[in-house]
Amino acid sequence: MEKRFAKYADFVAIYIAEAHPSDGWKLVANDNMGVCYRQPKTLEQRLTIARNFVSEKQIEGKTTLVVDLIDNNTQLAYKALPERLYIVLDGVLVYVGGRGPFKYLMGEVEYWLEKQFPHAQ
Repeated sequence: MEKRFAKYADFVAIYIAEAHPSDGWKLVANDNMGVCYRQPKTLEQRLTIARNFVSEKQIEGKTTLVVDLIDNNTQLAYKALPERLYIVLDGVLVYVGGRGPFKYLMGEVEYWLEKQFPHAQ
């Protein structure tokens, strides 16, 4: 989807608070995938986790990864925990997805983009 719509849209991921930290309500599956971290207490700890994730998972494409401040202002403003999808057009929220993981529906985002940019290949 990112490649298909890169000419029309910027894709941004925001790393917010850990949804399942190792020092909280953790998931065994996260341990198995090697993505289980303690809840960061400082911005530097959060940045380190984000850098490690990008490096270890070899994130490709043009998605920009930004990191929420340690006070979680973005997460709180957008009610994004544990995960959520948004579309912003000209500074206006035009799509607010449901909370993940069960209502984290990439297909809805793709559908919106297809309607907005029908000539995207």
